[in-house]
Amino acid sequence: MTKQMPKSVSGLAETLRSRRDELGLSQESLARATGLSRSVVSRMERNAGNPLLSTLEILAMGLDLDVRILLAPEPNSKLVKSNQTPLVRVGGNIHRLRKKIGKRGLSQEKLSMLSGHFRTYITELEMARNSPSIADLESIADQLGVQVIDLLEPLDEVDYQTRVERFEKAGGDPQGKESSQ
Repeated sequence: MTKQMPKSVSGLAETLRSRRDELGLSQESLARATGLSRSVVSRMERNAGNPLLSTLEILAMGLDLDVRILLAPEPNSKLVKSNQTPLVRVGGNIHRLRKKIGKRGLSQEKLSMLSGHFRTYITELEMARNSPSIADLESIADQLGVQVIDLLEPLDEVDYQTRVERFEKAGGDPQGKESSQ
């Protein structure tokens, strides 16, 4: 049985297919160019499954788009391609938004309980150590009062560089080269 995609990727199939056609790519050629299987590309174009952020990042790079464009609810020409790694952007924005809630902010523990995740998972996301599924990002975004696309907004350049350096010191790969779906 095929799972339906999270609501945040409702425009993904059309955007993906449209951009692929615009570039004159078949599903097979896009798959070869990105290192994904043709079945993954096909699933995305049928709105099936729950993709990882890293999978959408790979597709976006193959289509020369920012991952936010794939997640935009409707075509948005105002979104400019960012050179910041989506995984780092997500971590920074979760942290920033969490701290803005209430007088003392929302703790990782409270966000984890509200969104149905372990606290360590929230920590891993903020440290850019885990590529989340889009459904996971939806549940977190809902608790932060934003949309998934807002979690992918570019960070202030100083914050971004600080996060990348911290991640590299810890021996991580800020490009998010985890295995993808």
